[in-house]
Parts: sequence; C-alpha cells; structure tokens
Amino acid sequence: MRSLAKVNRTGPFKDILAHVPLDDSADGVIRSAVSMARLFTAHIDGVVAVEKTDSQQRPLGIGPIALQTVADFESTMRTAALVLRKFETAAEKAALSYGKRVIADKADLIDRTLLRISRLYDLSLVVQPRLSPTAVREATLKSMLFDSGRPVILLPLEHRGGIDLDRIAICWDGGRYAARAVHDAMPLLENARSIDIIAVNEDDTLDTSSEALAIHLTRRQLGSTVRRLSSDLIGIHKAILSVVADAGSGLVIMGGYGHSKAGRFVLGGVTRDAFENMTVPTFISF
Repeated sequence: MRSLAKVNRTGPFKDILAHVPLDDSADGVIRSAVSMARLFTAHIDGVVAVEKTDSQQRPLGIGPIALQTVADFESTMRTAALVLRKFETAAEKAALSYGKRVIADKADLIDRTLLRISRLYDLSLVVQPRLSPTAVREATLKSMLFDSGRPVILLPLEHRGGIDLDRIAICWDGGRYAARAVHDAMPLLENARSIDIIAVNEDDTLDTSSEALAIHLTRRQLGSTVRRLSSDLIGIHKAILSVVADAGSGLVIMGGYGHSKAGRFVLGGVTRDAFENMTVPTFISF
C-alpha cells in the first residue's frame, strides 16, 4: 500500500469548496479544506453565508428596531470578513490557489446559490448541522448533498484539525449509494495506509459482499481488512462508530440515502444518525 510521502499529488480533486461557518467550528473547516487542497494541489474557495431578513434588506423607518436590525447585520458582516481573512491566511501560508466570497441574502436564495456553485467543484466541505440548526445551515447541507451531484465531506462540530487519511473506514452494504461513495472517494483511499471495510448484517453470499470489495481494492493495490458486524436497525450507526473508534479511523466513507418529500429533504435512518452523531469526518455521496 502506498504511503502519503510517495503519492503523486495531482489527483482528480482539483477544485474544492469550503462552506465556512461563522462560529468556532470554522477552524475545522478551514484546516480540513487546506489539508485536502495541499494533498491534491487543488484550488480552494472559501464561502461564507450571511442570512438577510426582509427587514434587513428593506429596513422600515429609522426607529430603534430598524437601527438595531441594521447594526446586527453589519456586525455579522464584520464577523464574516474576519472568518474569510482567517481562511485567506491559512491558504496563503500553504501556498494554495484560493478565492473567497460572501453570500448575503435570504435563506432560500443562499441555499440555491450554494447548491448551484457546488456543482462546479470536485468536493465540498461543510459542518454537520447542530441539533437546533439554523434554516440556512440545515437547508444548505441537505440540498448540497441531494442535488449537487458532487461528494461532500461532513465535519463534526467539534473537529478542529485537518483530515487524517492514515486509516480510512468504508461503510459497505453492496448497494448503489455505497458503491458511488467508494468510487468518488478512490483518490482518498489511494492515500490511506490502512482501510477497514465495515459490513453490518451482511449476506456474504452476494456478489457485492465486503470480501468482493476487498478483492476489488486489492486489484488497485489497496489492502483492506473486512469487519463484519451484527446489529439491530436502531443500533447500526452506533456499531459502526464503535469500530471506527477502536480502529482509530480518521475518515469514514459512506453512501447517503434520502429523498425529497413535499419540498423537504428526508434522510434515511443510518444517514440521519450519521448527521447527528458523527465523531470523525465523513465522506458522503448520494
């Protein structure tokens, strides 16, 4: 298996988008995005979203409420400028090609803009939604996952460093979503020193078994270890996280499942659990 030092760093991830939040989780997004861009000698764009309400766009009168509305928006824009400056400093220090942008608009228009631009990137990085997410963060995350057609690395809220590719875990069920994720993540797998294939409640007689995936990876000169688990439906993600923790995995690869219903994005059970309870960066393809 190839080591990081011997990899030809001219892989297919040449254009990376980082959706940088305006809170303390920004550090993890910036450092993770920079680590990916350095690995693949990629261009990186940092984007900050600032929500504008109708009253902020068209403040009524000059009373105290209107003035406070304007002051709040200006304060948020100053925070956005500071965050982007931090992103710029990190990119310059790493000698990367980069760009930066603030999108200030209503939540639904921010969502649409980020969705459209994410389709032009090889990879996007975003932070997992909080338990009580803002409309912007939740809508942005789910739309980028469902509709961009591009893979996303979802970062835990508490993540502050770069992305460690030394040991990678693949969540495998033999289905189309898992297959798509493995295909999209192949440049990352080729940089791993160790790969664990995690299969839960698997029928190992299938042509798409975890052992069959291991053979496929071997043909690409990638060694792997198959780890089969048994779990009830409610505990699948907890079982996966237990293996990830024991193995010391720095990245999890999984296929996401969800659908749109009545104009809302609805996530499958395991995908939803990954969103809410993730402990390590997770590469997701839909």
